[in-house]
Amino acid sequence: MKTRILIVEDDEGVQEYVRNTLTGAGYESEIARDGEEAIAVMNKSPFGLVILDLFMPKLGGFQTIARLKQECPTAKVLAISGGGHYPIGDALLVAKRIGAHGTLQKPFTPQQLVAEVTRLVSGKEPTA
Repeated sequence: MKTRILIVEDDEGVQEYVRNTLTGAGYESEIARDGEEAIAVMNKSPFGLVILDLFMPKLGGFQTIARLKQECPTAKVLAISGGGHYPIGDALLVAKRIGAHGTLQKPFTPQQLVAEVTRLVSGKEPTA
């Protein structure tokens, strides 16, 4: 059975891109539009992986990572970002330091997304 994935993203185009890519790879996914919605969804029905945009309205990605670590400690987090208020690399580095299990810089290819999701759900360590 494939791991269920929660996509937390406020941009509808990115939501559909990620969801369609994951569906094509055989994964089941749902969408939350911000961190508050993600926490509520996770508390009702846990997901094994959360793909999380770092810059969103309401509860942003950094705060959501902290809450997920407390409330849903078994879920893995893949942080994604195109930059926001920080240089892209800095935002993704901060996400890793506060608990994200993986990161991807937007824009990413379907192959990059599937490779990182596969790595995270299999429990393998990053290769470099």
